[in-house]
Amino acid sequence: MLRRLAALALLAPLALPAAAQTANLEGRAAAAPTGIAVPGLSAATADEPTALQVNPAGIGFVGGPALQYFHEGRPGTGQAADGFWLAAPLGPLVPALSMEWMRPRSGGGSRFRKTTLGLAVAGGQTFSLGVAWNWWASPDAALDALSALDAGLTVRPARWLSLGFSALGMEASLSGQRQPVRYDLGLGVRPWRERVTLSGDFLFDNSGDSLRARAAAFGAGLTVLSGLQVLAQVQFPVNGGLPAASDQTYLQLALAFDQAHAGATTSIAFGGEADRTWALGVRLSAERYPSPTVAGSSVPALDLAESLSARRGLFGLGRDPWQRLVEKLVEIRDDRGVPALAVKITDLPVGRGRVDELRRMLLEVKRRKPVVAYLQSGGMKEYVLATAATMVLVPPSANLFPGGLSSTTPFVKGTLDKLGVAVEVVAIGRYKNAPDALVRTDMSEAQREVTERLLDDVFAREVRAIAEARRLPEAKVRELVDVGVFTAEEARQAGLVDAVAFPDELDGALSARVGRRVRLASGFDP
Repeated sequence: MLRRLAALALLAPLALPAAAQTANLEGRAAAAPTGIAVPGLSAATADEPTALQVNPAGIGFVGGPALQYFHEGRPGTGQAADGFWLAAPLGPLVPALSMEWMRPRSGGGSRFRKTTLGLAVAGGQTFSLGVAWNWWASPDAALDALSALDAGLTVRPARWLSLGFSALGMEASLSGQRQPVRYDLGLGVRPWRERVTLSGDFLFDNSGDSLRARAAAFGAGLTVLSGLQVLAQVQFPVNGGLPAASDQTYLQLALAFDQAHAGATTSIAFGGEADRTWALGVRLSAERYPSPTVAGSSVPALDLAESLSARRGLFGLGRDPWQRLVEKLVEIRDDRGVPALAVKITDLPVGRGRVDELRRMLLEVKRRKPVVAYLQSGGMKEYVLATAATMVLVPPSANLFPGGLSSTTPFVKGTLDKLGVAVEVVAIGRYKNAPDALVRTDMSEAQREVTERLLDDVFAREVRAIAEARRLPEAKVRELVDVGVFTAEEARQAGLVDAVAFPDELDGALSARVGRRVRLASGFDP
């Protein structure tokens, strides 16, 4: 979840601060009036409800219902604004709503309320496509009739790279005059294990006869501690012929402090009409954010089998259960306030390739904090996965079957013959055995040789992994595999597991590993 922290950390406001825009409303033909200059927005990295401000695709990365509120003001002017943003995922669809009440300084323009409805469709954490509809309400008749469309796309080909593009203010007309569309092309990178975030945004519009560059913004964010970020961004004009409100350099500094499900952000902006404009915001979210680095006493518990077989949501279109599990493990690994991890392992609904990936992830978690595996049942692949943990526990009723590997190949030629179906295949090479299932009734020597070599290679790697994890000779591991079936006590005596324990004894085992009193956060979560 440091990815979300980094998204906050990259910030500082994009584009023109709201103070400058509202103060120059009547004389500007460059863009429709916008709302609060929320700190932490970039077209490439925004992934909270406030993403509606700069790129509606960003709301597609919201992981659970979330509410944000911001207040903006400028000392000595009477200028103020309030706004809230709400997003609630429904499978791959993420609807969002925001309302902003803008009260410009005396004589600086008309009051208005800006309302935005947005919708994004996301493909996990890889890409998101979003649209939004904005409309204004104001005592000013021209402003009261204003509405506009926004659209955006965010692509994240890697955890450390994000690309975003948005078009804001489409189909906007003010006092009968069509307003230019504002474009934002953004790039975000997160080096150094996502503790540092760098961003760049190129802003342009279609005023005049062609696209025209308006400004560039560069931002940097540093996660000082888990849950605490320092943010900065500077924006400067790139076209000397811009209106006075745009021909300014702006700087915004912000500090964000996050608890797991709540947070606060404060910022101050300098430059032009926005000089000394400050903002204060709060967040409530169902999604867990990395919290301050204070050692906690609550240990997350994951049921791996349930997590991997969870339903994908409405019509099966939700996020991939594997991706959700990986993200949860990464979040637990990186959150220094989480003291340990407990995983329950039963029969896993995935193949050995995924088990191998999952084992490597548990090893990564174990390098930073204790991992306790509660192995309720399973065969060789479940046991190999459990050996990635710091400690392996089994309930008294457990039976383990680390019985090695096997392979089954179906042959359907006899069935096809009965149906009168003949398959003709030309195979070039002794080991081209893919069509054997259709043209043979038994396994060829070449296929048997290939299968045995594959099984021998996988088995040797698994024996080596068990031997290293349990500090046993490989020859001893092979002997135990030949036995094949173990009760809970037999597995403990053989050194395959560390202890036999009832579920209510897990808190004590975890506390012993952590070195202080801890407890499971709840039952094992899917």
